[in-house]
Amino acid sequence: MLTPLTRIVCTLVGFAAAAACGRIDTRVGTQLTAVEAGASPEAGASPEAGPSPEAGAAGASPGVGSSLYIEAESGQLANGFVISTDPDASGGEYIVAPSARESTSVPGSASADYSFSVDNAGTYRLWGRLRAPNPLYNSFWVSIDASEPVLWQLSTGYTWFWGAVTMGTDYKNPLHYVLSAGAHRLSIFAAEPIVGLDRLYFSTTDNMPPGNNTPCDPPNSIQLMDGSCEPGCGTHGATTCGLPCVGQPPLVAYDCVMCCLDSDAGIVDSGAN
Repeated sequence: MLTPLTRIVCTLVGFAAAAACGRIDTRVGTQLTAVEAGASPEAGASPEAGPSPEAGAAGASPGVGSSLYIEAESGQLANGFVISTDPDASGGEYIVAPSARESTSVPGSASADYSFSVDNAGTYRLWGRLRAPNPLYNSFWVSIDASEPVLWQLSTGYTWFWGAVTMGTDYKNPLHYVLSAGAHRLSIFAAEPIVGLDRLYFSTTDNMPPGNNTPCDPPNSIQLMDGSCEPGCGTHGATTCGLPCVGQPPLVAYDCVMCCLDSDAGIVDSGAN
């Protein structure tokens, strides 16, 4: 996580297109745009960057194309992932990462493995329905067919939300996986505690699965316990996070203790608050 004195500048236009900015949803470092998959004894997959009706329930897939749902609790769980219950989860169950363990530099020891197959070769997008009520903890590691694990990060607040798997906070470029017809293996590894995972969805279309029942727009805004939404620092426009605001009050932001408009950027508040 970023230290309290780290200065981050976000220049964003519009609420819906903005990526969250601050100590949680903006990381320091170079964001890669593609990951090459490793060799697999089954069929290889390579992720590339590229552009159920209720509760993530099973049902017709959104749009035309090949698709596959996987229940998170149906996997082979090891070293700490446990099954919990929630009436808002698909089938009433989901898996949750172990508490008091954090591993954001390398995949954690807790794992959930899923064997699956696809009938048609193609380029697939992977979605996950997750809940990250604490903005300090919001990520999993993801690997397909022994590819190098990718840290997938998404703050949701107190709601289940379908999000495409991305590399870190590169929300504008969801990963796509080139899958051959046949058998594959998906592995989820723990990164941060208390994050829940309900379902997974592969599709050759880019359409979001149905089941997002929140007025908020994770990660641009997250849902609070009372059902209201709280924005990320970056949704206010050009902002800084971490330094005291000079001559202005701090902005409300779930991912930044001290979120201020950046006076150097010359961009006014976008009104997303």
